[in-house]
Amino acid sequence: MFEAIQAVADAPTPVKWAVAGAAVLVIEHVIALATPPYGLHVPFFFHLSFGALYAWLGVEVGNGQGWAAITLSALLATQLIGRIFVWRAEDRSYAMLVKALLATGAAITVAVLALLWIPDSARAYLIG
Repeated sequence: MFEAIQAVADAPTPVKWAVAGAAVLVIEHVIALATPPYGLHVPFFFHLSFGALYAWLGVEVGNGQGWAAITLSALLATQLIGRIFVWRAEDRSYAMLVKALLATGAAITVAVLALLWIPDSARAYLIG
């Protein structure tokens, strides 16, 4: 476990920030699990699985695994598209709060994608 932490510490700064952004998105999924509606339904399993995947892939990206960066990017892009549909469908009494979280998560998602693929140092670390 400590080796994984050391690898992230040795990563280029854009990759470190991307891993931190993925961690924030994990927290967002945990928060979503704690909000209504409760029960075993599609959103529950979505947030549970994506939260776990983001956590695991974030560590692997920090370790310099290019496949993890590609997989994480695909999941982030999928969720970014999904946020649009959730935004349009949101009609609960606290919809403005949910929409604010959706917008914040979308901004973090775009930032993580940019940090993974735009800086030369990140691409060199992840893809070689």
